[in-house]
Amino acid sequence: MSFALADSEPLTVLLLTDACQLFGRARVRWALRCGRWQRPHPKVVVTHSAALSPPEALLLAALAGPPGSLLGGLTAAGLDGLRGFGEDDVHLVVPHSARVGAVASGVVVHRSLVLESDQVRPAASPPRTRLERSVIDAASWSRWPRRSRAIVLAVVQQRLTTADRLRESLAVRGPIARSGLVRETIMDAEGGIHSVPEHDFTRIVVRRGLPRPSRQVVVRRRTGRYYLDARFDPWGVAAEVDGARHRDVWQSEADDDRQNELVIAGQGLLRFSSYRVRHEPDQVGDVLCRALLAAGWRP
Repeated sequence: MSFALADSEPLTVLLLTDACQLFGRARVRWALRCGRWQRPHPKVVVTHSAALSPPEALLLAALAGPPGSLLGGLTAAGLDGLRGFGEDDVHLVVPHSARVGAVASGVVVHRSLVLESDQVRPAASPPRTRLERSVIDAASWSRWPRRSRAIVLAVVQQRLTTADRLRESLAVRGPIARSGLVRETIMDAEGGIHSVPEHDFTRIVVRRGLPRPSRQVVVRRRTGRYYLDARFDPWGVAAEVDGARHRDVWQSEADDDRQNELVIAGQGLLRFSSYRVRHEPDQVGDVLCRALLAAGWRP
């Protein structure tokens, strides 16, 4: 099977067998022998002698793999619009039982037991996993937990998919590395303190011997009302737990308005990511303690 380039570009990257069927074996041999064409992989020919363009290189990676190969991870997610995570490596997902021979240069092969039809886009060019599957795979393959979180949060922040779709994809993905972190981050993508079990934040407060804050406090302002995740009332200190730091202008302006209203009312606002509340409680506790001491609280 061969694949056309995007935007109706001429077909330039083909399986050798397809090229022989289209042009005849003798013509293919002649074009390769005289240097008009090139053969960057034993299975694949390119119908010109220039350097491959990025789309052509991705087609080469897909065609050079065993039958059923798909682009995956950040490679596939980038083709579907995810920004900010460029990589030099090309990620290729192959059926777990496939015999993998020589692959194209720069290709990282990942075997998968789960390649159901609802997880892939076989008609896409090049063929690749669906966006949600691509993001979950990329997060599980990353060497750094923070980068795993950033990938999952970014795809929701960039409005390419939703937390519900990611959750559905994760449910049928099968066992993966960092599944707990990925599941946690999908919850965080929905945002707010409700994505953090209440005992996580409360545990930090209790361990430090801090006063118990009021939770989900309704604050009224001229333009309406909003909720504070936690407020230490007598000392004018408030805390917000951000599930996902939204970068779009509307969310940013809403956060600015809320913080400005608190400053006008004489309160300070501390911000923590839900990841830090769960996984870096000592740092969160230090900041809470210092803020309360500065505001006049004494143990």
